[in-house]
Amino acid sequence: MGLDMYLKARKHISESIWSEPAAAPEPADVAMVDQLGASLRDAVGMTATIIPMPRGTQTPNPMFTQTLEAAGLTDAPRAPIYGVHVEIIVGYWRKANAVHAWFVNNVQGGNDDCKDYYVEDEQLTALRDACNRILATVKVNEEDKANPILEEIAADLVEELLPPQGGFFFGSTDVDAWYVEDLRETVKQIDAILASPVLQSCDLYYQSSW
Repeated sequence: MGLDMYLKARKHISESIWSEPAAAPEPADVAMVDQLGASLRDAVGMTATIIPMPRGTQTPNPMFTQTLEAAGLTDAPRAPIYGVHVEIIVGYWRKANAVHAWFVNNVQGGNDDCKDYYVEDEQLTALRDACNRILATVKVNEEDKANPILEEIAADLVEELLPPQGGFFFGSTDVDAWYVEDLRETVKQIDAILASPVLQSCDLYYQSSW
């Protein structure tokens, strides 16, 4: 029980693959009004260019088939237009209530309702930048690794950018060494996500639960 926070990458896999159409053939001059009869053609005295439209080809997508087989859904009924979504968790926080509040205010339009919300790369960059601005002012005494002590932090930046938020089992609202660790972990996770080539073809969604 408590605030769990997930950043998920979702990829759509279509049932079929469409290949690019072949290049259009060279234009062929034909009589546009041929079908109207010789008299009309003679009266108009013109020709037009007809360019046949190229068409692509559709082939089964082996990745789609493999995904259904892996999920044990090969024999499941499905609609004629069909695909599957593959979803993995690429970011996770536990009771990082200041980070959660940032998502609620900057991604979810203020609606704290545990639903999935689409996240743009620019929004992740903004969150990372906010964390880094605060972290640049931090001094932590970590001589005792189990009980680090926060010695310095810009309280005004904390209040402006990432203030803690209380809630139902949301964890501590103290600005302490563990708050700093949440920010460090946030930067680490976002750096990895934005640097990953394979995630560029995925949509990102934030969702929380408690």
